[in-house]
Amino acid sequence: MELVTVHDIRRDLARAVREERLRGNITQKDLAQHAQVGELTVRRLESGHGISLDNFLRIALALGSEPTAADLLPRRAPQSLKDVQPVARTRARKRTT
Repeated sequence: MELVTVHDIRRDLARAVREERLRGNITQKDLAQHAQVGELTVRRLESGHGISLDNFLRIALALGSEPTAADLLPRRAPQSLKDVQPVARTRARKRTT
């Protein structure tokens, strides 16, 4: 199993945003204005640098995407019975003073 890094995800998102922007024949400046973010924010995103989640969502919405929490954090199917069973909780010990 190959581990995915934050860098990998950021790179893939950068590529996807740039491709979608170019597919719509939209300039970085126009996208920034429509998303109500700075042009530098769009450039940073497309070059794989980090931006705030709010700004990413503004850009995604401006490109016509409607990301949901389920898109970003999909529920995984249980891999074993252990994944389905609730974890037993233990109470903290009472403090004696």
